[in-house]
Amino acid sequence: MSLDEFHPAARIEFQDTIDRYADVEERLAADFLDRVEQVVDVCRRHPGWHARIDETDARTALVDRFPYHLIFTSGEIGFRVIAVVHHSRRPGYWIDRLED
Repeated sequence: MSLDEFHPAARIEFQDTIDRYADVEERLAADFLDRVEQVVDVCRRHPGWHARIDETDARTALVDRFPYHLIFTSGEIGFRVIAVVHHSRRPGYWIDRLED
């Protein structure tokens, strides 16, 4: 997984989440990182397996064991993680990132 595939704001969300889990327990942070890497790998190889979000080109994928999901796009331009979303966040807060 390359962080170059992450929208800059998604990189910040991802790192902030890892830091919060590391404050609790390093192993928890490592597990979150591993799970996100697995999800990114599956999303990159099989984007159509994941639900499309409304009328956008974005799709969503759950992160196993954690209350997070990834919003991503995949197409001619390539694969990109748009947001690393905690389930309690306001839906669609990331929508403007699709234009970046």
